[in-house]
Amino acid sequence: MQNSILFQMGPEDLQKMIAASIADADRAKREAVINPILSRIKYLTSSQAAELIEVKPSTIRTWENEGKIKAYPTGKNERFLLAEVLEIAEQRVDRKHRF
Repeated sequence: MQNSILFQMGPEDLQKMIAASIADADRAKREAVINPILSRIKYLTSSQAAELIEVKPSTIRTWENEGKIKAYPTGKNERFLLAEVLEIAEQRVDRKHRF
């Protein structure tokens, strides 16, 4: 029955289904790694945020200057809220898997 459904789908629908499956698998892998530590970590350095999002630290600073992400003062340094970094990472992963 599943094969007949696949044959009835148009190319765009099939691409959307595959992209959704890939995104779900990636999301599940990230959650398995990240969820155990989420309750203990609230802020990240620019280097940590960059590593999580898979960009350079200078990109994080550029995004901060552009207002795409907010830096929070923590003593002498600034940190980035983990929840906001994860949201950006999620958006970037979803964009990677578009056809």
